[in-house]
Amino acid sequence: MKFTKVAVLLAVFALAALPMFGQATATATTPISVLRTESISLSVTTPLPQLVIPAGTMSAPAQDVVVQSAWNLKQSRTNGVQICAYVSSALIGTPASGNGDTIPINNIYITPSGGSATALGGGTPACGIAGAVQYTNYATTTAAERKNFTGQSDTIPVSVTLSTDVAADTYTGTLNLIAYSN
Repeated sequence: MKFTKVAVLLAVFALAALPMFGQATATATTPISVLRTESISLSVTTPLPQLVIPAGTMSAPAQDVVVQSAWNLKQSRTNGVQICAYVSSALIGTPASGNGDTIPINNIYITPSGGSATALGGGTPACGIAGAVQYTNYATTTAAERKNFTGQSDTIPVSVTLSTDVAADTYTGTLNLIAYSN
């Protein structure tokens, strides 16, 4: 009988030690969002050497500018990455020399990949810019093509052919290069 009383007392104490209503817990959630932004880059790795128009001629042989491009684009950009060139104003002679001559934009040419020399400044806009000429277009139809982290190297031939003669001088301007995807 003593054993039964002890067992009953132990059972009562064990039940008293249990929480009356169970454990209390609380949870919360929060959304998580990660944005990987698009990127496109273009840099000149070999600048354009000076173009020289020899005496008695009206054109300078082509010289090369080398550019490096890389990109990481959204899945919706399947129209490719275009590399284009343009000049926004005529090349001007050295002001200190009193030379008022200029070399018009449409006297400057690039040779598109697989094409023939094309004058800047006219025709259909390329890369979203009037007067630009497209050098090449890289496909971006697959996911791998839209993630070009290692980059592409392009050698773009640039030349000048004068439409009218100009004074002997150094003519300067800026060749603009653009990597574009729409």
